[in-house]
Amino acid sequence: MKTTSLSSSLSFFFCACALTGVGILASGCSGGASGETASSSDQNVTSKPAADVSISKDDDGTTVAVTAGAKVVLTLSQNGSTGYAWMFKSNDLGEPEEHFKRPTQDVPGASGEVTFTWSTAGVTGSHTIELVLQRPWAETSPPIDHFSVSLDVQAAPETCGGFRGAECSDASAYCSFGSMCGADDRTGVCTPRPKFCPALASPVCGCDGKTYTNYCEAAQQGVSIKFHGPCELP
Repeated sequence: MKTTSLSSSLSFFFCACALTGVGILASGCSGGASGETASSSDQNVTSKPAADVSISKDDDGTTVAVTAGAKVVLTLSQNGSTGYAWMFKSNDLGEPEEHFKRPTQDVPGASGEVTFTWSTAGVTGSHTIELVLQRPWAETSPPIDHFSVSLDVQAAPETCGGFRGAECSDASAYCSFGSMCGADDRTGVCTPRPKFCPALASPVCGCDGKTYTNYCEAAQQGVSIKFHGPCELP
């Protein structure tokens, strides 16, 4: 079974903007003295609601990653004039909201769309949704179409830092801020400290002002990266 990633990465980098009495001052988006920015894997993250996930017939037979709290919206083509309707064969996510959208063109035989919407608030783990396209009054007859999808509902990453200086609940994790180093009360993401690091010389400047051999070594020490390259040029 193939895996389709529909969730956007929860790690986004934001430039800081502050209003001053004489105008608008935009803080730089560069990584620092080296002129390089941090990679996408260590960019700053701001806490926000999980993105909704849209699923269609193209996702039949796949596994879809979902962040807990997001809505899952399944849209399938359905022609009401034929008497066939999508019916659940397996569904452990609870009763969804169901809406039918009529065809955009009033043409005999044109298909509309049926939409099922679930909330994953408080839900985690693997869940399977399976439907068959069948006439409700002829359930003993073979369906003319079938759809199934597995949902891998994962807990949202724990955020830290911010105005309140929230700490990670896991003592083995550290608060990864990205290149802005938590400036202006930005939040970070609780990230496990790596146990082993490669012997790779790729200097980075940590938010503590120290130069580390590579990103992994800084993460082991619980330090976010300000920019790639040594803090002070030779």
